[in-house]
Amino acid sequence: MSTIEIRNNHQVRVGPIRVAVKGTLPVREHDGTVRSRSVIVTPDAKVEVFDGDEIELAEVRFRVTIDVSVPKVTLTPVEG
Repeated sequence: MSTIEIRNNHQVRVGPIRVAVKGTLPVREHDGTVRSRSVIVTPDAKVEVFDGDEIELAEVRFRVTIDVSVPKVTLTPVEG
């Protein structure tokens, strides 16, 4: 599977399921650090993800890259 880009408030097919991205924004943690955050929405679940996380969709593991300036999420397949 190839790299997938999903713009905020849009959806795409990942294998047999539709995947949407919502709430892509920077979040300030309690210690003052700022992290990029988004919510991945499938028909079965909503999962909060941060830049660098890994998530499994349609039996494929992806590394999450979040660009809050666009805003979009890029899912890159993880080998192995």
